Amino acid sequence: MMIQLSLWVVLRFVVWVEFYIKKFYIMVFGKTMDSHKTFLKDLTISPKPLPVSFEDSEAIIAFVSAASRADRDTPAALKKIPVMKQFHVMVLGNTLDSHKTFLHATTTSLKLREVYSPKDSDVIIAFVPITSRAGTDLSAAMEKIPDGRPVVLVALHHTFDPDHLPPDSRRCVNSERVLVVDCLFHEDQGLLKCPHNDGAIRAVKELLVRGPDTAMQNIMTDQEEENQQLLQQNRTHEEAERQQT
Repeated sequence: MMIQLSLWVVLRFVVWVEFYIKKFYIMVFGKTMDSHKTFLKDLTISPKPLPVSFEDSEAIIAFVSAASRADRDTPAALKKIPVMKQFHVMVLGNTLDSHKTFLHATTTSLKLREVYSPKDSDVIIAFVPITSRAGTDLSAAMEKIPDGRPVVLVALHHTFDPDHLPPDSRRCVNSERVLVVDCLFHEDQGLLKCPHNDGAIRAVKELLVRGPDTAMQNIMTDQEEENQQLLQQNRTHEEAERQQT
């Protein structure tokens, strides 16, 4: 039954390709023993869809080798397939080039392409160094960001302490289309290597892969958990200092 169901899904997809898709990108998860090549070669579609780069594709054809169980391997593969392909960057202040490090960590592995017009993008990634108050700086930044696209708003907090717990900037932005993450940076170290920044990078990659509607629910929970862990670490450190004195 599982094989018949999988075959039915594939056949339906081939029919859909015939009428709508002319350019596709191939992703292979696991060892297919070259069966994916046979599948693509045997497509009875005229003209055949052309394999192209991810950036130029109209659709993704993914082949998943079910090494353990299909209900495990398939969801795992889906998490690696980006929903968004093109992003536009806005740098609203002096980031000391830390935004470049953040972009490399979030977009390079997903093979996303930067575009220079917000209208051509699937998502806008904006970087805002906090110089006065988070609410003031973020409100001013939001006025400069065009409507019509999902937004990743990266609030950059200047500190040399990787254990620093910045204020939660999500409270300053009330918009369902905006994902706000807080990051720590320093002029000598750039984007700090710390759990807080790692969590922000994971959150943004999840948004880019899964899309805003699906990802937002998980991102909110993950950031709350990381904040609680940092708070607990700070309390433990303060308690140890009090005992020493």
